[in-house]
Amino acid sequence: MKTKSILQGWKRAYGSNKRIKNRLLTPTLHLSRKANDLVVLVKKSYRISGPFHTNMTDWREYLDSAVNRKTKMAIRLTQMQQADYELFLSIATQEYAADKVKNGTWPKEKALALSIAAFASLLPQQWQTKDHYLRKVDCDQETIGFVWYALQQEHEQIGGFLYQLYIHPPFRNNGYGSQVVKLCIEELHALGVDTLALHVFGHNRRALPFYERLGFQITDYSLQWNPLS
Repeated sequence: MKTKSILQGWKRAYGSNKRIKNRLLTPTLHLSRKANDLVVLVKKSYRISGPFHTNMTDWREYLDSAVNRKTKMAIRLTQMQQADYELFLSIATQEYAADKVKNGTWPKEKALALSIAAFASLLPQQWQTKDHYLRKVDCDQETIGFVWYALQQEHEQIGGFLYQLYIHPPFRNNGYGSQVVKLCIEELHALGVDTLALHVFGHNRRALPFYERLGFQITDYSLQWNPLS
């Protein structure tokens, strides 16, 4: 197999991972490099130690297993700081605005302003707002997403509410979202809270089965007829 074909295969297989893509598909990477040179790049990028083989079959198997080990690493939740919050707010307000436009609640030209106002109302002290827990999702000293949940009182009982779960696109579909929800539930248990609720937009077809697999149950439906849809 020629090195050019190897690079093309890597672009197809791992194009969603920016770190691998940037390391392997850089103009300084000449097509005359051998397969073991590519492995070295990946090992450095992923900080992987141990022996490896230059045989093509073993090489591909090694890289696949190495990447899988990396993507299945345990995560931890850490408190946001100002810079983290600003990045979170930029992403979250835009996503919320887009969701509200998509479900027909807000007009597109006003959606972002309304979203920013909604976040400001819920988080008057930003990441330090009382009873609100805003966390970074960290994996191997790298932030791969954010999560925001809060304590809410309903019928004289305190429960948790999951406002936002966001995993950066290159790290999705690796089980991180499930780990985040479970860690949030553990933190709530430590606070003496036994329930966690959330809201799912009707157009988010992937979210409902995701949460159902984690044990969440549908409590009610909200329907709307929109003549413009």
